[in-house]
Amino acid sequence: MKRKLTALFAVISAIILTLAACGSNEKEGNSDNIKQSKSKNELNLSSGDDIPTMDPSLASDQVSFTTFTQTLEGLYVLDKDDKPVPGVAKGEPEKSSDGKTWTIKLRDDAKWSN
Repeated sequence: MKRKLTALFAVISAIILTLAACGSNEKEGNSDNIKQSKSKNELNLSSGDDIPTMDPSLASDQVSFTTFTQTLEGLYVLDKDDKPVPGVAKGEPEKSSDGKTWTIKLRDDAKWSN
Protein backbone atom coordinates (compact mmCIF):
# COMPACT_ATOMS: atom_id res chain seq x y z
CA MET A 1 0.00 0.00 0.00
CA LYS A 2 2.82 2.37 0.89
CA ARG A 3 4.49 1.61 -2.44
CA LYS A 4 1.30 2.44 -4.42
CA LEU A 5 0.86 5.69 -2.49
CA THR A 6 4.45 6.73 -3.21
CA ALA A 7 4.05 5.91 -6.92
CA LEU A 8 0.77 7.87 -7.07
CA PHE A 9 2.41 10.85 -5.36
CA ALA A 10 5.31 10.74 -7.87
CA VAL A 11 2.94 10.64 -10.86
CA ILE A 12 0.81 13.53 -9.54
CA SER A 13 3.96 15.57 -8.82
CA ALA A 14 5.25 14.96 -12.35
CA ILE A 15 1.92 16.05 -13.86
CA ILE A 16 1.85 19.23 -11.76
CA LEU A 17 5.44 20.12 -12.70
CA THR A 18 4.73 19.49 -16.39
CA LEU A 19 1.63 21.69 -16.37
CA ALA A 20 3.46 24.45 -14.49
CA ALA A 21 6.31 24.39 -17.01
CA CYS A 22 3.88 24.69 -19.93
CA GLY A 23 2.25 27.81 -18.52
CA SER A 24 3.27 31.40 -19.07
CA ASN A 25 3.25 34.35 -16.72
CA GLU A 26 3.02 36.90 -19.55
CA LYS A 27 -0.21 38.81 -20.06
CA GLU A 28 -2.31 37.98 -23.06
CA GLY A 29 -3.37 40.95 -25.12
CA ASN A 30 -2.26 43.31 -27.81
CA SER A 31 -1.70 46.56 -25.97
CA ASP A 32 1.58 45.57 -24.29
CA ASN A 33 3.09 43.61 -27.17
CA ILE A 34 2.53 45.95 -30.14
CA LYS A 35 4.96 48.76 -30.83
CA GLN A 36 3.06 51.81 -31.99
CA SER A 37 4.59 53.67 -34.91
CA LYS A 38 5.12 57.42 -34.67
CA SER A 39 5.21 57.76 -38.45
CA LYS A 40 2.33 57.33 -40.87
CA ASN A 41 4.83 56.23 -43.54
CA GLU A 42 6.19 53.15 -41.77
CA LEU A 43 5.71 49.66 -43.20
CA ASN A 44 6.60 46.51 -41.26
CA LEU A 45 6.95 43.31 -43.27
CA SER A 46 7.75 39.91 -41.90
CA SER A 47 9.80 37.56 -44.06
CA GLY A 48 11.94 34.55 -43.35
CA ASP A 49 14.52 35.66 -45.92
CA ASP A 50 16.88 38.62 -46.12
CA ILE A 51 16.22 41.06 -48.95
CA PRO A 52 19.31 40.79 -51.19
CA THR A 53 18.82 44.24 -52.74
CA MET A 54 16.36 47.10 -52.82
CA ASP A 55 17.80 48.35 -56.12
CA PRO A 56 15.38 47.33 -58.90
CA SER A 57 18.20 47.47 -61.48
CA LEU A 58 20.20 44.82 -59.57
CA ALA A 59 17.41 42.49 -58.45
CA SER A 60 17.22 38.98 -59.85
CA ASP A 61 15.48 37.09 -57.05
CA GLN A 62 11.89 36.50 -55.95
CA VAL A 63 12.31 37.99 -52.46
CA SER A 64 13.39 41.38 -53.86
CA PHE A 65 10.64 41.44 -56.48
CA THR A 66 8.00 40.55 -53.89
CA THR A 67 9.23 43.40 -51.70
CA PHE A 68 9.16 45.80 -54.67
CA THR A 69 5.53 45.00 -55.46
CA GLN A 70 4.60 45.74 -51.84
CA THR A 71 6.60 48.96 -51.47
CA LEU A 72 7.12 50.58 -54.88
CA GLU A 73 4.69 51.97 -57.42
CA GLY A 74 5.38 51.55 -61.13
CA LEU A 75 4.79 53.98 -63.97
CA TYR A 76 1.45 52.27 -64.58
CA VAL A 77 -0.61 50.00 -62.32
CA LEU A 78 -3.68 47.84 -62.87
CA ASP A 79 -7.05 49.02 -61.61
CA LYS A 80 -9.80 46.77 -60.21
CA ASP A 81 -10.75 45.73 -63.77
CA ASP A 82 -7.12 44.92 -64.67
CA LYS A 83 -6.85 47.92 -66.96
CA PRO A 84 -3.57 49.89 -66.87
CA VAL A 85 -3.88 53.32 -65.27
CA PRO A 86 -1.16 55.87 -64.46
CA GLY A 87 0.79 55.14 -61.28
CA VAL A 88 3.79 57.44 -61.02
CA ALA A 89 3.14 58.58 -64.60
CA LYS A 90 1.09 61.73 -65.05
CA GLY A 91 -0.88 60.40 -67.99
CA GLU A 92 -0.58 58.45 -71.22
CA PRO A 93 2.84 58.28 -72.92
CA GLU A 94 3.50 60.56 -75.89
CA LYS A 95 5.11 59.04 -78.99
CA SER A 96 7.45 61.08 -81.20
CA SER A 97 6.63 61.54 -84.87
CA ASP A 98 9.32 59.05 -85.95
CA GLY A 99 8.07 56.49 -83.38
CA LYS A 100 11.52 56.07 -81.79
CA THR A 101 10.97 58.10 -78.62
CA TRP A 102 8.28 57.76 -76.01
CA THR A 103 7.88 60.52 -73.40
CA ILE A 104 6.25 59.74 -70.06
CA LYS A 105 5.68 62.69 -67.74
CA LEU A 106 5.83 61.98 -64.00
CA ARG A 107 3.46 63.22 -61.31
CA ASP A 108 4.59 66.35 -59.48
CA ASP A 109 3.89 64.79 -56.07
CA ALA A 110 5.99 61.64 -56.71
CA LYS A 111 8.70 61.04 -54.08
CA TRP A 112 12.08 59.43 -54.74
CA SER A 113 14.83 58.05 -52.53
CA ASN A 114 18.25 56.44 -52.86
